[in-house]
Amino acid sequence: ISRSIDRHKEIVLVATHQTNRTKVSSAADKVSRSITDYRPALDRRKDLT
Repeated sequence: ISRSIDRHKEIVLVATHQTNRTKVSSAADKVSRSITDYRPALDRRKDLT
């Protein structure tokens, strides 16, 4: 019985890890996208001065 519980824990851990990785990567995507959106604004400001 204890062996199957350990196996279940392992599965849960892996699943949690994968979900966290997806969350992190999508968050990183959002950040990089907002940085790319932000850069043209900075360039435009340079043109004004």
